[in-house]
Amino acid sequence: MKLEINENENNNFYDELIFVQSNYKKLLIKKKKNVSRMTIVFLKYILISIVFGILTYIMYNETKDDFYYFALYIYGLLVIFAIVFIFITKRRINDSSNKFEKTKITLSDKDIEYKSLNSIYKIEWNNLAFILFNKYSICFIPKDGKGKIIAISIKYNDKISEYLKKHKKDNLIYEK
Repeated sequence: MKLEINENENNNFYDELIFVQSNYKKLLIKKKKNVSRMTIVFLKYILISIVFGILTYIMYNETKDDFYYFALYIYGLLVIFAIVFIFITKRRINDSSNKFEKTKITLSDKDIEYKSLNSIYKIEWNNLAFILFNKYSICFIPKDGKGKIIAISIKYNDKISEYLKKHKKDNLIYEK
């Protein structure tokens, strides 16, 4: 089966893909159903740091010992780091969405092939750990931990699922 992708994906696709790529090794060890978008993860870190900062301020406001200042400093740093990572992630998302190339994804009896103008890579079926169906993407995750993840929009869900069932590879599907 060949799929030609002639349109760019939305930013949510790339945001989710960055999360999958960042947690590739963890996904191999422990499959996760709650794959999120990377910016949402950093927003949660900011919220948690602010809540703990406020709690520390309320609980230790009267004593104002060294722990009080140290804890507020650490929570402030966590918020700043999370904000910086959000901006870095947003930039990566924008870079990815602006560098669109027409691509072809081919599912054959022996492998999955990703082909664009600048690159070609394959994942053999015997090297495929699982196929992760997310909210915005379908990710083919290789076992070896060294290979690249092949990702495609969830718009192709029906075609991919149909191919996998037809070729008895639906045991590799891992859905949310």
